[in-house]
Amino acid sequence: NIFRHIENGASPFEAAENGTREVMLAVIATTCAVLAVFGPVGFLTGVIGQFFKEFGLTVCFAMVISLFDSLTMAPMLSAYFAGRHHNGNQRRGWGHGLAAPLRAFSRFQDRLETFYEKSLHVIIAHRRATILLGIVIFVLSTASILLVPKGFLPEHDFGEFGVNLELKPGTSLAETNRVASEVDQLIRTNAEVKSTVLTIGNAEGESHRASFYIKLVPKKERKLYTTEFKKNLREQLKPFVAIADPKVTDFDLIGANMRPFNLRLIGSNLEELESFSKQVFDRLKTHPALVDPEISNKLGKPEQQVIIAENNLKQFGLSSTLVGAEVRTLIQGDVPAVFREIGLEYDIRVRLNEAERNLEKSFNRIFVPNLNRTLVPLHQIASLEPRMGPSSINRYNRGRYINIAGDLSNKGGGLDGLMNDIKQMFTSDLKLPQGITHTYVGQAEDFTEMKTSLTFAMLLGTAFIYLVLASLYESFIIPLAIMLVLPLAICGAFLALFVTQQPLSLFSMIGCVLLLGVATKNSILLVDLTLQLMKKGLPRTEALVLAGKTRLRPILMTSFALIAGMLPLASGLTEVARMRQGMGIAVIGGVISSTFLSLIIVPAAFSYVDRLNLWVLGKFRKK
Repeated sequence: NIFRHIENGASPFEAAENGTREVMLAVIATTCAVLAVFGPVGFLTGVIGQFFKEFGLTVCFAMVISLFDSLTMAPMLSAYFAGRHHNGNQRRGWGHGLAAPLRAFSRFQDRLETFYEKSLHVIIAHRRATILLGIVIFVLSTASILLVPKGFLPEHDFGEFGVNLELKPGTSLAETNRVASEVDQLIRTNAEVKSTVLTIGNAEGESHRASFYIKLVPKKERKLYTTEFKKNLREQLKPFVAIADPKVTDFDLIGANMRPFNLRLIGSNLEELESFSKQVFDRLKTHPALVDPEISNKLGKPEQQVIIAENNLKQFGLSSTLVGAEVRTLIQGDVPAVFREIGLEYDIRVRLNEAERNLEKSFNRIFVPNLNRTLVPLHQIASLEPRMGPSSINRYNRGRYINIAGDLSNKGGGLDGLMNDIKQMFTSDLKLPQGITHTYVGQAEDFTEMKTSLTFAMLLGTAFIYLVLASLYESFIIPLAIMLVLPLAICGAFLALFVTQQPLSLFSMIGCVLLLGVATKNSILLVDLTLQLMKKGLPRTEALVLAGKTRLRPILMTSFALIAGMLPLASGLTEVARMRQGMGIAVIGGVISSTFLSLIIVPAAFSYVDRLNLWVLGKFRKK
């Protein structure tokens, strides 16, 4: 604005003073709009707050400092260093030839302003058709969100993932190690693999399980993204499906030792819970959004269970407690003392020798002393049954639960589509039985929180923007013309995500929140100057046309600057940036749509808004 005054012949000092005064209210309004949006973001709680608390507060402080600079330092520096406008009669210097591209661009800008000036007359003359066109564009663009996959976190490319193997229950550690070593050799044949870490067994003592931690070489040294490499690896591991059932898994970035999707079915009746969870798993394992699903109630370790015949205990002078304690001592042993040597202690464990601890062979040779100190053969009061026992018992709120877990893809609507299909399934053909409930943990739980928190933040930010603009312009009606651009910006973000096939995730949602603050900038510049010109006596139409022509250049400059700043983020050139790519794409799409449509829709709608404002003022004045 200062440069425009210099072009019109004002001195740098006059241009700095008058130019700053003209845009002061617009600058304050724009800054307050951003603060109104990111203030609530800075105070979000839960996982969302942990992600973006610092981001929201940083933006707020940066905007306050920027406001101070724009009203103090920028005018002062412009007054001293902007220089005077040179007309064409002055002597050409050595830089005249180098400035040829700039002069060509300036001529293009002048022609663009002339074209926009003529277009504004047509837009205002056909404002109903223009507003209708804007509504159609908004509806069609917003409908594209139905085709955009939705989830909590987008696919990342950190070059790390896992592979889990599960052999037949009861498989020895040696056999598991042999199969896992073959899988390890196959994985290492890929040039993209930097290192692998193999773990045989787990904390629950399951010798038939093995797990890999796989780290890929840096992205610049490989052609494949992590997602593409995992897809290829699943094809390579198909020969091991019958033996070890390999699962290529993601590491959840916010949940320790947890896969991205987790559906938890809870109930008190274990048999009914297992039957129902099996039906649910059979339905979900073919869902396109779920990758390599698994269920937690698989067969555990083989065991021998001693089934005591309660009816025979009394006649032999025994109780189930005595029998259980004796069998436990014989198999697990008892520690009556310790052996100390050079400061170290060793348990002295009394139990059957290793050969006799095999109950399948020695069951008929085991005796239990009764209260009369008489030895009773164990096979007379109990029977031995081989069974598959659970490796762990999972409880949640005093109930047993079974987990269905898996990785996520953007197919089938992503995480949101998967959760909607589960909700529909539980309310239609596969209803939850009495006594069984379900809940989500991990990313599914965080996704539900994200929708609630960010939707509330966006609504609260929109309300704050309206209150700020209403107080600055001393009108409850004029802010409506400025805020018309908000839905136009959001629909542009949705359309950009649809075109680039990026999911609506946590980062793209934050991009939409950012749009609420920056999108009002264009309409504030346009409406603010229109109001100033109308106060000077210009008719509404002439004021709109002159304001549009005058503000076209700063609107395009600031919009292109913001787009240029978001291009590195939207391109996803690095492994970390690819995760935040949706944020840049959403902001760029929203800025393009809000800039283009605000230059068309806002002038057309301002005529109706101004008439409504005058009508409301007239009603209050009569009262």
